[in-house]
Amino acid sequence: LLDIDAEYIELLNTDTSLAARYDLSDVTTEDMTPAPIPSWLAGVAGLLLGALVGLGGSLFGSRLKGTVWVPGDMEATPLLAEVPPRGALLRRGGAARVKGIQAVRSAVLGIAHLGEPTTIGFTGLGTSDDAVSDLVLEVGNGLAGVGRSVLLVDGQIGANAVHRELMTRGSTLGDLDTHSTDDTSVALGVVSVIDKCAEISPNLWILPGDPATTDPVDVLASKAFRELTEQAARRFDVVMVVGPSALSPFAYVMAGTVSAYIIVATVGKTRRPQVELLASQFSGSRSRLVGVVLLGAKGRGGYQPASTIGAGLGPTTADEGGDITEPGDVGLLQRLGGSLAAMGGDDDDR
Repeated sequence: LLDIDAEYIELLNTDTSLAARYDLSDVTTEDMTPAPIPSWLAGVAGLLLGALVGLGGSLFGSRLKGTVWVPGDMEATPLLAEVPPRGALLRRGGAARVKGIQAVRSAVLGIAHLGEPTTIGFTGLGTSDDAVSDLVLEVGNGLAGVGRSVLLVDGQIGANAVHRELMTRGSTLGDLDTHSTDDTSVALGVVSVIDKCAEISPNLWILPGDPATTDPVDVLASKAFRELTEQAARRFDVVMVVGPSALSPFAYVMAGTVSAYIIVATVGKTRRPQVELLASQFSGSRSRLVGVVLLGAKGRGGYQPASTIGAGLGPTTADEGGDITEPGDVGLLQRLGGSLAAMGGDDDDR
């Protein structure tokens, strides 16, 4: 211990002490304590986390409710076409939307060419009236552009009609004599209404609804409206009725007047159980369900051959000149399993 003490004293007194041997004047210290997170950043992170949790819960809940997000969610219901949003025309999805509209046109032509006068109704389920009107008008323009005579009837009485600014002239559904019981009087009145329909473009006529009508049932359930659909189906190649929302009680009235109907659904808004229930409720009516057109399927489009009527119909195609063409009548009958020879009569009759 004495030796150690002596060496320690010597170490303190020597020139080679630690203070002389090492220059500690430049030694700095750094505070390693984590800095507190700014309150605004914590708030933003909390909002993002809450939004993600809410979105996940919403998607999970919508799945439980059967909300349609992809075409496969339709399951057994015939899917005629997928139509991307209108804004997709300005982006890469434009070709998909055009293809989807062509698919709807093909399905409509398939229904209209089955050999008997046919009136096709369009009803929205989870889809706005404007979206249904835009779809029908776009399909009608395409059909008229290839030489088909088309009549669009606005069954959304009292609602926003199909581009009402184009319908300031001509007759309306309000011109129908909905209270007459005399067959001759009703028929003559319908002839006059059809003759005065406004032709807004070559081969395309529109019969708008009357916004002043207080009770749409008075029109849709009248003898005059049924006579209208029957006469129009004989005078025009294609007759399409823009019907009320499927959730409206007026939709069931329309189902008793048209020959076939198409449900217009929307991704994220339409529920599969609603589609199935509607098809079941309409099954006992005069109309038959053709299929569903799914709107809002971004980046997708085209024909889905799921319907028994549409199964043999291909999408419309573009010829070498770039003009849109529809499937021919002969090919249509052959694809439906029919035969021109089996129809009898001469070529003109066929």
